[in-house]
Amino acid sequence: TIAEPSYVIHKGWLAIASYPQGLYGFILRSNGELPSWQPNAEVTKALAAFPKEFTSITISDPRPTIKTVLSAAPPLFGLVNSLAQLAPGLRPFDIGMIPHAQLATQGLFPNVTVTTDDGKKIRSETRASLALPF
Repeated sequence: TIAEPSYVIHKGWLAIASYPQGLYGFILRSNGELPSWQPNAEVTKALAAFPKEFTSITISDPRPTIKTVLSAAPPLFGLVNSLAQLAPGLRPFDIGMIPHAQLATQGLFPNVTVTTDDGKKIRSETRASLALPF
């Protein structure tokens, strides 16, 4: 199904979401009925490089996605290698070349994008260890 945008004006803010559940969460958090997001130490450190006043912030962590992909890759390529035996002349993929998920992600950190508006221009700054479209 196609998401039909939902919207609400709550405490002077216009909030828009694909589904009403996100708006309900916004209302509950703004009323203090659910806890608001708070940055952990790692995100706080990343935010230190940005202006203190901003109009929007986006934080994404590439590590869970990379860990999932790298953890699923060996059995997936094992299946592909099994099927490749049916095609003569096709070399199997060396599953040992897939890095360990934690080792591959140990140097990564949360991606942070901050947008500022000084009334004359809108500026967006990003610090990313691995910018993925996820």
